[in-house]
Amino acid sequence: MVSDAATKSTIRVAAEAEEHKFYECRATDEWRNALASLGTDANKPFLETVPYLIAVFYEAHGLSVDGKKEKRDHPADLTGVACGLLS
Repeated sequence: MVSDAATKSTIRVAAEAEEHKFYECRATDEWRNALASLGTDANKPFLETVPYLIAVFYEAHGLSVDGKKEKRDHPADLTGVACGLLS
């Protein structure tokens, strides 16, 4: 969890750089059209105005008790559910 203003600013700069790449180079016209109605763009000023930023990660594979690599069940879906519970 991040609350430090300088760190949030650094995260905003990096996030906006990636978002600019997405909107300018990676997004298809279909994606851009779908996002247009939401009014989103590469600018993310809220990253500096919210009290906290929470980084969320998921683990697609891990180690079993015996040290062997094992696949996690539905990591993206379960991470999404967990994030939904934050609100």
